[in-house]
Amino acid sequence: MILRGAPIIVLSNLEETDNVVDAMARGAKGYIPTSLSLKVVAEAIRLVHAGGTFVPASALQISTSAAARPAQALADAAWAWAHLTPRQMEVLSHLWEGKQNKTIAHDLGMSEGTVKVHLKHIMKKLHASNRTQVVLIMRRILGEREMPAEEPGRQAISDVVKDVDSPSQH
Repeated sequence: MILRGAPIIVLSNLEETDNVVDAMARGAKGYIPTSLSLKVVAEAIRLVHAGGTFVPASALQISTSAAARPAQALADAAWAWAHLTPRQMEVLSHLWEGKQNKTIAHDLGMSEGTVKVHLKHIMKKLHASNRTQVVLIMRRILGEREMPAEEPGRQAISDVVKDVDSPSQH
């Protein structure tokens, strides 16, 4: 029986980033590894039930090896990142820090609806289906670099694309 509109949570003994990203890309709203305590699992379920998204912190530690990042997809995402507007970059910077839409709106002096519109455009440009995927994609693009606080510099993005073309020795 399929419950329309019910959020899907994956419970798995696998914590590899690729598995988490794949589950989220297929519409899961949560990915809970069996290594988590029962208390954390209960809170994760509550979060998803309230409309949030849950992924394990281990999924955010993304490998930068050539095998773990398809060059073309990364180059496409890097290109999209370079074409975000300055305001989208500000929203993305706050999202990177894990802030909620309400907090982002307050910090940037805009309405929550405007934040949602910016996030929608960011997700479209990065081909992401949710805000968690946006952060995961950005972490793949930037690797160990920090999320820039300013508009993405063309020099910084050319460095990223260069890194994609010739795998680095991380």
